[in-house]
Amino acid sequence: MHFEGVVTIKAPRERVWRFLTDPYAVSQCAPGLESLEIIEPDHRFRAVASVGLGTVRARFTGDVEWLDIDPPNRASMKVHGVAPGSAVDATSEMVLSDGANGVTEMRWSVDMTIVGTIASTAARVMGGVTQKLTSAFFDCVRKRIEVEVSAETVLIPEGPFIMGEGETAHTIYVPAFYIARHPVTNADYAAFVAATGYRPPPHWPGEQPPEALSHHPVVNVSWHDALAYCHWLSATTGYHYRLPTEAEWEKAARGTDGRAYPWGNEFDPSRCNSRESGLGGTTSVDRFANGAGPYGVMDMLGNVWEWCSSLYADVPYRADDGREDLVAAGRRVLRGGSWLDHAENIRPARRLAALPEFFAPNIGFRLARGA
Repeated sequence: MHFEGVVTIKAPRERVWRFLTDPYAVSQCAPGLESLEIIEPDHRFRAVASVGLGTVRARFTGDVEWLDIDPPNRASMKVHGVAPGSAVDATSEMVLSDGANGVTEMRWSVDMTIVGTIASTAARVMGGVTQKLTSAFFDCVRKRIEVEVSAETVLIPEGPFIMGEGETAHTIYVPAFYIARHPVTNADYAAFVAATGYRPPPHWPGEQPPEALSHHPVVNVSWHDALAYCHWLSATTGYHYRLPTEAEWEKAARGTDGRAYPWGNEFDPSRCNSRESGLGGTTSVDRFANGAGPYGVMDMLGNVWEWCSSLYADVPYRADDGREDLVAAGRRVLRGGSWLDHAENIRPARRLAALPEFFAPNIGFRLARGA
């Protein structure tokens, strides 16, 4: 049996390659997978899966071996699987190439032979379901890669930093964590709306944002909406995404040297979207690359206020005093300032708060996850 196809993935070729050559990442999309064991790192692994059609199913134990690897262009592998009464031998190949507008085109092929005492039955079953299984597999791969690319994160190392300013300044220790390089965009949020049927922001003209705003931060989202997005993304990718705490947010923006702004100690309206910029609305999340902080995180000041997980509480910040209880009632912290705000509100240490059901055209959010 021979199967082949072409998949277009909205991600750089190197990123697609990393996903497809990571057995643990790929296993998240494998239908019926029960277990995965690495035999030789980057060369051989063993998988146990239950496949079939309806009540006719077989439990296969398969050894998978990479044969020819040319990163990030081409790879081939062979599979030998056994089940009661039959065996499967397969070879597969994938070829990656750059498409238009930064997408990757993946051409794949599989040649499969089934032998054994129930080979004819197995062949009928496998022939009937393989196309369906491969279609579901590659659709899952595409979605996971595209979602993970949209949620690109930056590692913030563990250690102390100076939180707050003036009389409220205090030094606290923050464990290592990842934070998104950019706020969640309208395009990111549209994927969530399409996948779940969740209500879109009220200013959208339907279930899709205006095309011109695709790479602007999503706005008019409440704290509850932000959590719903985090839960969906976590279920989709297998990573536990969440909102950053306000301590994490401030450390990502300022670093450890006590600077007043991500770029230094003087406000510069050319480095962020504030009222002084005169733009009158949100901008693309990568427009102010020169405003990135010490860790390379962008758009931390201006553009949109960003929801944090934390309840608004007195300083000094303590993670163990109940303010990180996600079911507790009260106002939640917003950080960063927005396009509506003057320079006095565009500071990493500036704290704002709102009820979790509140939304506004200058409020959005970004993602975080544990290290």
